[in-house]
Amino acid sequence: MFPRLFGNFFQHGYVTTDMAQAKAVFEKQYGVSQYLDIDNTLDVHTPSGLKTLDLKISLAYVDNLQVELIQPVGGSAAELYSQVLPASGFGLVIHHMGYMITGPEENWHEFRRQIGNDTYPIAIEAEVGPVKFAYIDTRKTTGHFSEYLWMAQDINAMVPRN
Repeated sequence: MFPRLFGNFFQHGYVTTDMAQAKAVFEKQYGVSQYLDIDNTLDVHTPSGLKTLDLKISLAYVDNLQVELIQPVGGSAAELYSQVLPASGFGLVIHHMGYMITGPEENWHEFRRQIGNDTYPIAIEAEVGPVKFAYIDTRKTTGHFSEYLWMAQDINAMVPRN
């Protein structure tokens, strides 16, 4: 069954021009000081073919909400993230909402069969270790991307709780 567009919401995704400064903002304003930091270079599938991403990612939980901070460092698909950032100076901008596809891997495949069309266009998708994800371009209706994830194992247990 196709998941409801806003079903299983768990994450706010932000992009930034400066990870250290973004973390300082979140610590001062919201008390978020502990993160799982990931430097990730990966291949992603886009409507125009295979591209690369080089990202700095920091993950933290505040109660049941996961906060994801992303600093695009490079790669041919980096504009997906950098397009919302200011041309100069510090920027910290909401980019996407994250939704979990739960259950067995077949649930992901069923979900995947129902996206990638005019209603639910895919901006990027990839598989990184035990995680499959796709960004659906929902900007026309919501003002942001919607990221859907499926995990073969619960890697959220590694993400610090603040």
